[in-house]
Amino acid sequence: MNKKINSMIALALTASMLTGCVKTAVPTDTTSTYYTSAVETSMTETTATSSSETTTGTSETEDTEAGPRQKKEGHYKFKDHVYPKYMDELMGEKIHEAYDNYIDAVLAGEDYFECADQETYDWMTGQCAYACYPVIARYTGTAYGGSFKDGKGKIRYDIPKDELKKKIEDFKVLIEDILNETLEDDYSDFEKALALYIYFADNYTYDYDAADTFSSDQLWGYRVFTEKTGICQEFSIAYSYLLLQAGVDATVMSGKRSYDKMGHQWSYATINGKYYQIDPTYVLGSGYSLAYFLMDDAQRTEQDTYVPAKCILCNHYGEEGKKIFKRDKKYDCTDTSYKEIWKGSFYSFDPDKNILYYLTYNDYGDPVSNTFDYGALEH
Repeated sequence: MNKKINSMIALALTASMLTGCVKTAVPTDTTSTYYTSAVETSMTETTATSSSETTTGTSETEDTEAGPRQKKEGHYKFKDHVYPKYMDELMGEKIHEAYDNYIDAVLAGEDYFECADQETYDWMTGQCAYACYPVIARYTGTAYGGSFKDGKGKIRYDIPKDELKKKIEDFKVLIEDILNETLEDDYSDFEKALALYIYFADNYTYDYDAADTFSSDQLWGYRVFTEKTGICQEFSIAYSYLLLQAGVDATVMSGKRSYDKMGHQWSYATINGKYYQIDPTYVLGSGYSLAYFLMDDAQRTEQDTYVPAKCILCNHYGEEGKKIFKRDKKYDCTDTSYKEIWKGSFYSFDPDKNILYYLTYNDYGDPVSNTFDYGALEH
């Protein structure tokens, strides 16, 4: 039987903005069922109707001409080198090459790596591992004072190398487990992004204490995976990183409003050749809201008033980074193909039929079942 994502939605109040990336939300145990039987009946009827009316795809028990979907255990293998195309386009080949050398050097336990120049060293060590290898970013960094000389940059290790080696190996296993337990081998990019979005809602919680007390150098995507908690800066890194490992091009985007204490950061991805913004932080405790999934620029602004032209793509160095790696208009998110689902909450999806099932609520607060056929958007 083919695997389906089918999580019961905990009824929760739609989150509202506080400061920075913190939103108020009803604490939600997403494994619990606050559902009424009416919701389950409604969705069962919708699924049955869709099965009889849908002509694209086949049912779970039927085979296509190519044969039934087969789950390949361990299909997703960890990649030491994942790197979003946006970094190449914004930061250039020298930084990418230095990053690859850096990762290989750390994995080999070496103290230096080849690097073009001081500027490349300064940008790469702080930026790329931060976004592209969370465990290495957490425990290595720039070695100040004589750190770059004769085409080589020095690596700072914050823990013993043998301890780091063990953490890296454990991290690889953890990432593979998440991908292989959450994704099927033939999921489309849309399905990968959706399944991981719901995975975040089911498995991670927002760290309100960290939002108030942690400094930026204490926030790491790695912490999300190991402690199952974090704030926006960490969730966006972790989500985008899983997408990269799953073969979907993704990075992070950040924005700040005049009244923000610390700004906000979310994910940015390419799905079916088009750019979208995805906010994995705001799905936590939201009742599986799809309002923050595959947003265009207008939806991002409508939800949180972040102005796209003032947002920073691909790096976390604030205004300094914005001046150096200015976001080009070609990175604008203009596609509204998924606008219909933004008003709803996720219920399940059927990858064989390319159907997403979601809920909306009428004026009386009663759940209304809906379907969205995303098959036509997959080509």
